[in-house]
Amino acid sequence: MKRCLLLALVAALTLCMLTACKPGIRIKGDDGVTREFSLSGDTVTISGEDGDITITAGSSATWPKGKVGDLPEFAGKVESVWDGDNNIMITMEGVKMPEVEIYINTLKSNGWEQTSEFIINEDNVVGMWSFRKGDRSADLMFTSENGFCIITYGEYKDPEAWRDDYDWDDDQD
Repeated sequence: MKRCLLLALVAALTLCMLTACKPGIRIKGDDGVTREFSLSGDTVTISGEDGDITITAGSSATWPKGKVGDLPEFAGKVESVWDGDNNIMITMEGVKMPEVEIYINTLKSNGWEQTSEFIINEDNVVGMWSFRKGDRSADLMFTSENGFCIITYGEYKDPEAWRDDYDWDDDQD
């Protein structure tokens, strides 16, 4: 489901950029769900029966205060914010590893429990760190080669609900 939605979003964003999308354009995705796309300045809103996602990019993209609970603000420049149904994704560029380390320590000192760490190649870092605090989760993904950083934030009424977001059968060939 999430993979289909992501593919639909990429296709819609491309379509919007190529055709200067007008409010109210409707597209039926491969999953059979019809979604409505609208563009206003630096913001694209995608609405469908499975919820709404608002994507803000460029100069209008800022840290989503009030939507990410007590998740501390990252010091980097926000490039885009994806906001949909209790899940937020924030992208940044130009981030350095010391800034990531400071942020990880800030999360821990604010009561976020680190649940995993995955790092590839210590010289050219590609890493992912996961955190939990109550019914909330935060993930930090970073690559030092281009300074690209993604922070995701989610709230779950059911602490195990994230398992339902993943199509476990897709990995079996």
